[in-house]
Amino acid sequence: PFAALDIASRESILKLLKELKSKGKGMLLISHDPLEAGELADRALLLKAGRIHRDCLLSGTLEERSSMILKLLSQA
Repeated sequence: PFAALDIASRESILKLLKELKSKGKGMLLISHDPLEAGELADRALLLKAGRIHRDCLLSGTLEERSSMILKLLSQA
């Protein structure tokens, strides 16, 4: 959701999404950026040919969460 945004706009949208998450709101985030996804997601799905290929619950620090996503991608 942050492609082609300047830094200020990206931070503003990221803050809003984190606020919604902290209030228990659910959201569907589609991203090719593991750091971006790791920052917001509790769960990551990897799709292949339009079907769920891998499923991973995310936990830990941002670095650990991003690492889990990269591992998920490498198993594709």
